[in-house]
Amino acid sequence: MGTERNCSMTDIYKLLAAKLNRMPNGFPPTESGVELRILKKIFSPEDVGIALKLRMMPESAEEIAKRLQEPAGNVKTRLDEMVAKGQLTTFKQKGAQKYILLPFVIGIYEFQVKRLDKELADLFEEYFPYLTPVLGGKKAGACKNYPGACRDRP
Repeated sequence: MGTERNCSMTDIYKLLAAKLNRMPNGFPPTESGVELRILKKIFSPEDVGIALKLRMMPESAEEIAKRLQEPAGNVKTRLDEMVAKGQLTTFKQKGAQKYILLPFVIGIYEFQVKRLDKELADLFEEYFPYLTPVLGGKKAGACKNYPGACRDRP
């Protein structure tokens, strides 16, 4: 379950950022690349390799494993690890366990609470001004829950 072939480390994170940007609420690019630094903090290169192969619709571990050409048990273990890291979500649909990549907001961002450290908090704070316009520019809800994200910038 490696990363995309013929891609540098930065390239795979750019591919993941572009995929997240196509999802609801977006994940806009920045000149500074702060969004890529956030993804590098949250996703290992192996996680990115799997995330890039996921479809935008819920799928079973078996469906994903077939596409990855990996044993279903191994893929299920990796998917469950990614759920624990707040990168994916899982649920039962018609009796079958399904997995899907989360959008950045509401999704990955909110599930990082248990993994939040000063570096990730600073990255989120740097990125927040780029994210609010794609969220309709409404700062009140985010400022209420994450006051540091709403400080004025120099």
